[in-house]
Amino acid sequence: MRMDPDLARPTATAGLVAAATEVMHRIAADLDARFLPVGATLAAVISTVDSVVTGLADVEQAFGPTEGGKAIVDLMAGAERLAATPDRQAGRGGSLEDLRTRLKALATLGNDLDRVIHVLEIYTINVKIAAAGYSDFVGFADEMRAQLGDGRKEVAALASEIDRLLRGLVRVNSADRQLASECAKVIPAVPDRLIGAAHSVEDHQQRLAAVAAEAGRIAAQIRQMIGAALGSIQIGDSARQRIEHVVLGCRLLDDLAPASADGANAAAIAHIARLCIAQLAAIREDFAHDAGQLLDTLRKLVPEAYRLLDLARSDDAVADSGSFIGQMEAAVVETVDLTEHMRAADEDAAGTLQSVTDAMETIAAGVMRVQDLGREVGYMSVNANLRCRHLPEINRPVSVIAREIKSNSGLIDVWTNELVAATEALMARSQAVAKLASTEPASVSEALSGALASLRSASSHTASGMGRVNVSAADIKGRITDAVSGLEDSIRVVASLENVIADLGLLAHDAAPADDPASPAWTVMERLKAAYTMACEREVHNRHLLPGMEPCAISQRNIATAVYDDDLFDDALF
Repeated sequence: MRMDPDLARPTATAGLVAAATEVMHRIAADLDARFLPVGATLAAVISTVDSVVTGLADVEQAFGPTEGGKAIVDLMAGAERLAATPDRQAGRGGSLEDLRTRLKALATLGNDLDRVIHVLEIYTINVKIAAAGYSDFVGFADEMRAQLGDGRKEVAALASEIDRLLRGLVRVNSADRQLASECAKVIPAVPDRLIGAAHSVEDHQQRLAAVAAEAGRIAAQIRQMIGAALGSIQIGDSARQRIEHVVLGCRLLDDLAPASADGANAAAIAHIARLCIAQLAAIREDFAHDAGQLLDTLRKLVPEAYRLLDLARSDDAVADSGSFIGQMEAAVVETVDLTEHMRAADEDAAGTLQSVTDAMETIAAGVMRVQDLGREVGYMSVNANLRCRHLPEINRPVSVIAREIKSNSGLIDVWTNELVAATEALMARSQAVAKLASTEPASVSEALSGALASLRSASSHTASGMGRVNVSAADIKGRITDAVSGLEDSIRVVASLENVIADLGLLAHDAAPADDPASPAWTVMERLKAAYTMACEREVHNRHLLPGMEPCAISQRNIATAVYDDDLFDDALF
């Protein structure tokens, strides 16, 4: 029942205002209670999306250049080295046979040299006999015999070292035969398996990259939707503030109520009531529109979040990453076990080649000492021949023996020269073989160990990433569903402003207030004008200006967007 403005009473006005104010307070409090969880929900969805995307990035990283990519390189290198082993083994076998032939020739020269020195030892005995007791010649013979004895020791040591090296080469040849046997068992099957494993890792890497890229696109869409939602979430606070400004208008109405029988006050009450009704109608309409858009965004978030989670958890490339890496690890470990004998044979051969190279310097030094000995014996024989000429009784037999010693000492020089040449050739050959071995690729085991380490690191990253991916989809859906329900309730709550509009409508008769700036209506309008923080409020206010009033200033941007004025933003109750 509409109140007759001519019969308006202060108590009736106060009662209507009090009832309207109470309802608006409840609505404002309800908006606060319902919109805070929406913000928490959006934050939780962002956190979940970030967790899933980060998890997928971790899984993808597990197969990236530093881990999976390195495993691919190492697997391919292992396969290449393994496949090349037979050719390497055959080439090394030829080199070892060449070294063996050269060492045997060296041994033969050593035997010839030993025979010459032995003959010279016999000649020293003959010198002692032919010298008939002359002490100088006896001393000469003893000294020569001692030096020749040292020479035979050098030759014996040379023979022993050569024999050791030959035995080592025999052992390496045996290991090489074993290596050839092992190669026949694993090649080409195992290299092919390693190449297949490398391609599998590469394919898995590409599939994960595709999943991560798709997840990134979905996440970007979700973030964009959440950004829009966060931009809209202020509608609750905006509506609350606008309601509070209407409450202020009602309080000012209440202040006018005691004098409402006065015609000026009655007209002011009617005008302010009409302004409050217009503000409430705008709040109700704006909130319904904006909340509807926010609801639409939130409802669309659910399938997008599910699409992201389904992609992350159901894609085979992601779901199988852990077991895939486990299978790769097992395959590499098996290959390492299969190639262990090959690795041992390789190391044995390399060690023997190095020992031949190291021994050459020792052998060369021994040969030089024997060569010096031959020259010394030759000088001694010449000296003996010269001295015996002064002793006619022993001159003839001693000079004959001295000439034989000189002749045979020349043979020492001949044999040692051949030994030096053979030793130098053997040293050059062994160094060349050793250098070739040192420039060969690292062992198969080394490459596969690198692949294994990369795969295990990838496994750790995968487990960490999958832990982030496995979030609860039900939790996300529950949170968004609750937020949607809360917003739907908020729309119904704000719709109850219709009751307040109806109550205030009893006060909004057609009486027009005076244009006097000193009138009650003018005073209340100015106070409300100073309280506004939003362009939409000012627009409504400007439609209710009294003649002569200055309108509220509104920028064109604010008119278009109906947001807070920049200069008043800090005063807004957010």
